[in-house]
Amino acid sequence: MKFLNTFVTVLLLGISFVAGGVFFSEYTDSFISSGDLFSQETAVEVDALQEIYEFLEASYYDASKFEDTSVFELGAMKGLVDALDDPYTVYYTAEEFSKFRSDLEGEFEGIGAQIGIREQQLMVVTPLEGTPAKEAGLEPEDRILSIDETSTRGMTVEEAVAIIRGERGTEVTLLIEKPATGEVQEVIIVRDVISIPNVRARVEDEIGILAWGQFQSDTAQEVASELQEFQNQGINNVILDLRFNGGGFLNTAIDIVDLFVEAGEVVVSEQGRDGLESESKTKKEARFGDMNLVVLINRGSASAAEITAGALSDLKNVQLVGEKTFGKGVVQRMHNLGVEGTIKYTAAEWLTPSGDKIHEVGISPDIEVLSDSSTEGEEVEDIQLERAKSLFEK
Repeated sequence: MKFLNTFVTVLLLGISFVAGGVFFSEYTDSFISSGDLFSQETAVEVDALQEIYEFLEASYYDASKFEDTSVFELGAMKGLVDALDDPYTVYYTAEEFSKFRSDLEGEFEGIGAQIGIREQQLMVVTPLEGTPAKEAGLEPEDRILSIDETSTRGMTVEEAVAIIRGERGTEVTLLIEKPATGEVQEVIIVRDVISIPNVRARVEDEIGILAWGQFQSDTAQEVASELQEFQNQGINNVILDLRFNGGGFLNTAIDIVDLFVEAGEVVVSEQGRDGLESESKTKKEARFGDMNLVVLINRGSASAAEITAGALSDLKNVQLVGEKTFGKGVVQRMHNLGVEGTIKYTAAEWLTPSGDKIHEVGISPDIEVLSDSSTEGEEVEDIQLERAKSLFEK
C-alpha cells in the first residue's frame, strides 16, 4: 500500500534525523544516509502504526477522510517531532518554512510579537518595537490564554502564529494574563504590515546608542557600519540596546562579538547529546576593541541577544544594565528533508564563555533597573537607558 511505503520512509527519515549529528551553521541544509535501518523494536512500532491506519481506513464512519493519504503522512511527521515535547523543535512544510524565513528576513502581516512556550504555556517572548503588539501594551512573559476565543491550551507556537497572523487592518483578540499580578485582560490588536527593524543608531549626550530587534543575516555589517560612523564622530562610549531583542542567527551574534574582542576567544560553547562541547571563537582583530561599552537587557532579550550579552560580559567585563533576560539557552538548526519539508531542531544547549548555562534561567544584569510599565503618559523616562548613560560619567 502506498501509505505504508511512504510512512515507513518518513519514520526512517525521522529516526535517522533524531540520531543524527550536530551541524555548525545555525541554518544548514543537510542530508542523511540512506543506509540507516530500523531496529527490531522500531519495526514493531511501525507495524502497530500501520495496523492503526488500516483499521481506521476500514472502520471510520467517513471514508472520504482517507482519499488523500498525504494528510496522514504529514500528521505522522509532525507527530513524531511533537513527541519530543520541545517547543523549539518543529517540522515545517515548504510553505511553513517559507513563512518562518520571512520572519527573519522580510515583511509579513501580523501584530509583531515573538511568542514561545514555557512550561506548556504560550507566552509573549518579546513585542517588536514600533509594532501593533508593542503599542497595545504586550510585554515579555505575558501569558496568552486564548486567541479569538480559542483556548491556547495544547496549542503549538506554529498554530498560534497561523491564527494571529492576518491581513493588515483586521483585528485579533488576545486574552492575556499578566504574570506579576495574575490580572487577566482582553487585548484587541489591529494587524499591520510588520517590517522587522534593522539597526537603529542615534547619539545622546555624546554617547552612541545602537538598538536592533533581531539578529538578521546582515545585522553584523550594519552594526559595524554604525560603529564606524560613531568612531568618525569621535564617539567612543557606546550603549548596545538589546532590550526586546528575541534573537536570530547564531553566527551573527558571534560576528558582532568579534567586533569588540580579539581573535581566538570563545564566544559560546555548545553541549550536545553526547556531552561534548564545540566552541565558536572570534576570528578577526577587534575593530572597535577600544570602545567603552554598556549593554542594556530585559525580559525580552533572548537567544542570540543573550549570547552577545553573556560573551561581552565575560570577555570584556562589559556591564549589563536592566532586567534578567528571557533564558532561551538552546541552539536550533535546520535539517532539509528535500520535498518532504524541513525540521528545525534543538541541537545543543549553549554555555557562556565562563561556562554558565542560562536555559530557562536567564542572565542577570550587573545593575538591576526595573522598568515601570505601569506608568501612563505620553512621555515616560527611560530609566534603564539613563542609568546606562550615567556609567560613562567621570
